[in-house]
Amino acid sequence: MNLLNTIIGYNKKEKDKEKIRKTIIINGFSYLAMFSMLFFGTSRLLNGEYTPAIVDYTIFMIAFANFLFFRIGKRLQVAAYVIVTLVFLLMLAIFAVIGKGGTGLYWYYVFPLFSIFLLGNIGGNIYSIILIILTALGLTFKPDFILEYPDGLLMRVVFTYSLVLALTSIYEYVRNRTQKAFLVMYEAKSNFLEETLQQKEEILSINDP
Repeated sequence: MNLLNTIIGYNKKEKDKEKIRKTIIINGFSYLAMFSMLFFGTSRLLNGEYTPAIVDYTIFMIAFANFLFFRIGKRLQVAAYVIVTLVFLLMLAIFAVIGKGGTGLYWYYVFPLFSIFLLGNIGGNIYSIILIILTALGLTFKPDFILEYPDGLLMRVVFTYSLVLALTSIYEYVRNRTQKAFLVMYEAKSNFLEETLQQKEEILSINDP
């Protein structure tokens, strides 16, 4: 019976690891977003950069509200979607009004890892693909409301971003399949052990005078 409890406990432990991993990412980003956006927003405000400062303060307030919601409500999946949406909007804001000299696009390569690790391959890929499509449209048509970027940047950004997205998706797919295989294996062992113990108890009850 101890072995059975160990196997069942292992299954629960493996499932809890996913929650712990996502919780660490959400809390870590929330702290980072709140402190960095407050710092950068104040710096830009003092330098007279009012539009970027408004973006920074808006992100700070959303991150703070989501942090409180997550701490109180413990709604992991909702908090994960809010965080990914927030980072998605931050990437677009960096691309449009914050990043200077094209350096803002360097942050794009973090987004596929972040979104896929939190939402899985389906949700993460949807967000990541929409982000690169909107960015490609902006670099192609160059509307007046976004920063000016050098010519020829589109192909380099799309290629490297797609490569990061593909590698992250493959890693998450392999990791998820491996975890599921372990869970199925231990579930099978658990069922076999339970049946064996049941048969043993039946035999003992029959032989019991």
